[in-house]
Amino acid sequence: MDFSCFGYHPDLESRLTFQEKWVLAHGPLRNDGVETASKGLLAHLSLLFVPAGVGVVQELDLLASHGIAIILVLALSVVVTLLATVLTFRLVSRLLKQQDAR
Repeated sequence: MDFSCFGYHPDLESRLTFQEKWVLAHGPLRNDGVETASKGLLAHLSLLFVPAGVGVVQELDLLASHGIAIILVLALSVVVTLLATVLTFRLVSRLLKQQDAR
């Protein structure tokens, strides 16, 4: 089977199990399954934001009294998430280089 259409590294095919190969060939990724699902989600995307918007409007007084703290916590969490992502990427990259060197 040719799995290059999924954008994988050519060496990946040898690492996949039989079940993983079968899911890729026969599962939801064939026949535009992902595209169909994404179009369905995008068609109803506004429904996902209504509950969050209602919650914010109901708690505007809380948001006004603790707005600065909320913004600082959000900014700090973004920085921590970015640092964790970079460190994880660097660790995995280093481990893959060591594995390829063997």
